Amino acid sequence: MYSANGTQFYLVSLVAYFILVFLNPDIPVWVYEDFGSIAAVLNLTALLLCAYLMMKGQNAPEEKKDIEDWEGYPVLYLFYRGIELHPRLADVDIKQWTNCRVGMMGWAILVINFCLANIRIHGFETTAAGSVVNAILINIYLLKFFYWETGYFNTLDITLDRAGYYLCWGCLCWVQVCLFYSFMLANLSNCIITLLQILMFFIQGVLYVFCLLHGGKPKQGQCNGSCCHSHVRMCFDIT
Repeated sequence: MYSANGTQFYLVSLVAYFILVFLNPDIPVWVYEDFGSIAAVLNLTALLLCAYLMMKGQNAPEEKKDIEDWEGYPVLYLFYRGIELHPRLADVDIKQWTNCRVGMMGWAILVINFCLANIRIHGFETTAAGSVVNAILINIYLLKFFYWETGYFNTLDITLDRAGYYLCWGCLCWVQVCLFYSFMLANLSNCIITLLQILMFFIQGVLYVFCLLHGGKPKQGQCNGSCCHSHVRMCFDIT
């Protein structure tokens, strides 16, 4: 069972972050300067979680069928691929927590954090305009994701992929470190773009998210109780 409160979670998390920054404007710079340590902690935490998920799947799976499907496979493969389809911890679904609540929400907050750090370090008039547009576009995209989160629960990540290194470490660590690496480069390169370029990037980005929102929704009820996705042209049963 997944909690359908993605939009509320996204908005409350952003408000809480902005309150913290208002109370202490140096937080974005601290995160920027100490991000190497943050990435190391994310990596270690994600690896420990993946090890726990493998042991839980072998000894106390939510459904016995999960471990029966993977009997005889090498340990490293089970660690990478995962065993359980819908593991829970303290009545929280692990895949929703790693993929959505930490992975996507961390991405949303970190791009804003690095944008604010850029403004604090270089000043708004020199380099931060591009970072602001980038942060706005990414958060429009992520707001779309959280608004459509119940549709995400019918995708391959949830219906077929197991909770292991491939999925959970990727969302906890890879997403947090690599998907906004451009912000690190922007803060270091001191890049300046024109107002016309900013407007073009913003308009193109908004149009792209609009196309995703209206052209990529799963269409339920079209395959005799199955879910069809217009991007990949496939159907699979919703369980």
